[in-house]
Amino acid sequence: MFEGKQMQQLFKRAGLGALALSPTLALAQVPAAFTTAVSDATADGAAMAGALIGVAAAIVVVMIGVKFVKRIRGAV
Repeated sequence: MFEGKQMQQLFKRAGLGALALSPTLALAQVPAAFTTAVSDATADGAAMAGALIGVAAAIVVVMIGVKFVKRIRGAV
């Protein structure tokens, strides 16, 4: 059915497919590692939520300040 170069190409493609799937298969074998990674990311996001809200509020204040400065300069 397959001979020579065709067989070599088939083996190369099968090897690349196995290489591409290897991280997925590694995580599938250890679900605890995936669960731990997700819970760590969730905890980090919750810890940074307050800081992100503070930064967003500061940006809004700066933008409002820039508008007032432009109005003052235009009125003079």
